[in-house]
Order: sequence, then structure tokens, then C-alpha cells
Amino acid sequence: DSGTVNCELVRPDNNEHMNNKMLKKLYNIIRSSAGVAIPTVTDKASTSSDKIRILFGYTDCAETAAVREQTQPEDFTIDFIENKIVIFAYTAEAMQKAVDAFADILAYSCYTADDGKVTLCVLKEKLASDKTTASYYKEVPFEAKGIKASSIYDAYDNTMMLYWNAATAEMYSSYVAQLESLGFAKYQVNPENDSIVSATYIKDKASAHVYYLKRTSELRVITQNNATLPVNPYSYEKVCDVSVTQLGLDYTTDTTIVGGMGYLIRLADGTFVVIDGGDATAGKKENKKNAENLYELMLSQKPQNVPDIVISAWIVTHGHADHFGIYNLFAKYYTDKVSVKMLVGNDLSDFIYENLDDNKRAFNYSERSKAFDDCVYFKIHTGQSLYFPGITFNALYTHEDVYPNFMLELNSGATAVFNAVIEGEEENTRIMFLADLTETGAARLVNMYRDDVKCDILQVGHHGNKGGSYELYSLCSPDIALWPAASHYPDMDHIKGQSQNKWLFENVGTIIRSGDGNYTISFGEKISLDDNVTGSTDDNGDYTQRY
Repeated sequence: DSGTVNCELVRPDNNEHMNNKMLKKLYNIIRSSAGVAIPTVTDKASTSSDKIRILFGYTDCAETAAVREQTQPEDFTIDFIENKIVIFAYTAEAMQKAVDAFADILAYSCYTADDGKVTLCVLKEKLASDKTTASYYKEVPFEAKGIKASSIYDAYDNTMMLYWNAATAEMYSSYVAQLESLGFAKYQVNPENDSIVSATYIKDKASAHVYYLKRTSELRVITQNNATLPVNPYSYEKVCDVSVTQLGLDYTTDTTIVGGMGYLIRLADGTFVVIDGGDATAGKKENKKNAENLYELMLSQKPQNVPDIVISAWIVTHGHADHFGIYNLFAKYYTDKVSVKMLVGNDLSDFIYENLDDNKRAFNYSERSKAFDDCVYFKIHTGQSLYFPGITFNALYTHEDVYPNFMLELNSGATAVFNAVIEGEEENTRIMFLADLTETGAARLVNMYRDDVKCDILQVGHHGNKGGSYELYSLCSPDIALWPAASHYPDMDHIKGQSQNKWLFENVGTIIRSGDGNYTISFGEKISLDDNVTGSTDDNGDYTQRY
């Protein structure tokens, strides 16, 4: 009744594993059913022994631990233990189902007497559970050095991620030793640095990718059935130098978005890698200019002794149309002119999309890979590499690294970040591709890598509008900045005034805007970057510089 509330809602003291929207939804459901607000406390603050307590999510209570033991990764459980109702699921998607199920229970469990007193009456037994059809690969250890995974994340595409916070290097070593004892074989082990150690294992048709972030003390294990595997080094005949072209895109308005972002990388065997590509619309109408430009560039850059245009990998960093639009146009108009062997990215679940500020799915990687014959979708994870002729792409960040925090917007949350290492006779060149990483994601990247983000060439984040950060750019300390935006855009007052952009203008000698046309850097003999090096411009206005 209005004078007595014999119940409290208990959430974890550390709220990082929960979707606050679901906690609020549960609170409102109870308030609507009972007609009165119940207090919400943390598991550390709750000391009541006589009240009914509703334990929500990953609390430290013994009852929650007991329910965790009997709950599968993709399921949820609502159980009554003594005077506690435990609502638990490992993943946010399953927790949403649990909250909906609890709402159904309350719908027929609440009774309002004539005097206005509301009574909630439920049976003291397991109230609800769910067995879903998710096909996660679960034949992996759930403990590292005797410590159970802190939580589980639904990484989509039937992919499950186990997560440990406060992890150690010994836990990583213990985990991979367990995998090997279970018959998993090493498929790819990447060079260790001060920030990360990682390896991908395979068994039958399943993969298990393990990486440990040293600076943040986080361990992640990502499993997937029938996964496409990363590209390991393979033999090839060198027929040309590696080159990187920032695509000159069609910017038809005062915004940075129309046109988008795109890069073409020619590999040493004469095939290509495309990163995003650019927009495919002007207003609401189809605009083929950017697609035609990309196709003509591949025709001109393809060595004569290479018969066909082959895109060894098309990387789509995230699901915004100014990045994937050209892929869709190629799928519509160029399937008879080019072949695409692999679509690379890391898609996120419908549940995450529904809870984003920009909550619209516009690109499904698994489905879009089918647009080209023999093309496969490779779901890439942090710590994995793609070894192509003359260049290696290393994944530094995906949406999986946002967890256990909840993703709010697509750019910083779901943008895949790579560096590309180009082999040189005397030394290698490193390019950092930030795509649309904004300030929130930049802070995460700095925490993960610090000095290991150093690069020679930097792609400016999010077209220069609140992309990257002052700290990230200063740690990258590039010689060249590739700026995917209209020619006038970096000079606009609201762009120039941002601290990270001030750093670029004051410290980077060469800044290239995609609105100025195609700009190609060819990696042959290394040359110095000074005022005497001008490169060459062809009849189309495209600029080429040897590096």
C-alpha cells in the first residue's frame, strides 16, 4: 500500500554490465503494476533481510551466482530463492526477454483490494526461463586460471564473446593452454607488443580468438561456428609497388557527409583492397560519380599483365551510407567487371541497433557479401590480421571493445579501426585508418594502445568533425594526414577550432583533402617529405607521390 513497500529492486554496484534502459523499464513495469514506486539500491547498499528483493543482472549476491550456474549463455532465468526474485541473463539481448517475461508474470500476479492495497502473489518456484535458438559455439572453457568469465556478450552472427575484467597475462596463457589441450590448433598468432597479445585457434569448423589487452587488463575470447578465417601470409609474384589512394569524392553540399570516405589500396600482386568507398547518393537520388571514379582508378592502376580487376578484400568499417554506398553500387552495376573475394567488417546485433541513437540498420554484412559470386564475409576481431601482398592490415578496435559499456552511437561504437603496415626495403610505413571514430572511441583507443598507435600516415577521424582526439593525434604523430572531407571543410571555423584539428594544422606538414581529387601515394623507394618533393599530376588532375 502507499504506506508500506515491502520490496526493493537491487542492481549491481558496478552497473557496466546492464543496459540502463532495461533497468528503467523494469522499474516502470513494477511501478505500473503495483501502483507505487519501489526503492532501487545497489547490491552493496542493500542490507534488508525481511524485504522481498528483486535481484537484477550481475549482482554479487549468492542467489545470482547460483542462477548463473544453471543459465546457458543465450538463455535467461527468473527464479525465486528464499525471499529473493532473481532475474538473470548473460547477454543484454536475453535480459530484455527476461524483463518482458517478468512483465507478463506481473500482469496476472497483481491483485488490488477495495481499500487500494496492491498485493503481488507469485509461486515460490522457478518463475520463467527461456531456451533460445542461438547457435553459439560453447565448447570452450568458461574459466581462465580458475576464474569464471565476468560476463558474456552477443557479438552477432552466431558469435559469442566471453569477457574478463581485472585479467592478467597469466590468465591469457592459461586459457590458450586449455584450448590446445582440447584439440584447438593455432591458426594465427600476431606479434606481441606493449598493448596486446592475441591468437586465433581452430577446431573442426569452429574458431576461438583470444586477446589480452595489457594496458586495460581485459581478456576476451570470441567463438564462432563456420567462421571465415583471417588471411595468413601466402606466396605471390610481385608485379607492382603497393599504392594507397585517397579517393577524390563528389561533395555537392556544404556538409562533409555527402561524398563520405573511400580508399583504394593496390597490392603488390596487382589486386586491390577497398576501404569503404564513399557515398552513392546526392540528396535522395542515386549518384554514380564516386563509383565510376573508383572503377576507372582500378582500371588505370591495374598492371597490364594482370588480366582482371580483383578486389581481394572490401573493408566496410561501419554501417553508414556515406561509407558503404559504393559497395552497393558495385554490387548493382559492376559484378561482371570486378570480382570481390572477401567482405570485411564486424556487424552488430539488431538489439544493439535498436538501442542506438541512430537506430537504423542499413547494411547487413552477411547478406551483402552474397552480392558477389564466391565472396565470403569475414567478421574481424581486434588482434587479428589480414596479410596481403606487400601490406598487412591489423584490427585495433571493433564494437566488441566497447563492451561492457553500452554503445550509444554507431560511429565510436561500431567503427572498425585498422592500421596498415606497408613493407619497405629499409623500414615499414604505418597508416592508421580511424574511419568515423569520434572522441569517445578515441579515448578508448588511447587507453588500449597509448604509444602503439604511432603512425606515419593518419586518416582523420569522422571527417574532422569531433573525430579522434588531441591526445590520440599527438600519440599518432603522423607525417601526412588524409582528410576525407570537402576542400573547404577543414577551414570552417567550427572545424578549425577543435583542439585535435588545431594539432593537425600545427604539427602535420602534409594534409590531403579528398575533396581536392584522387591522391595516390606509391610505396617504392622511400623519399623525404619536404617542399622539394612535389610528385606528379596526370591529365585528370589526379596526384601521385612516391614515398
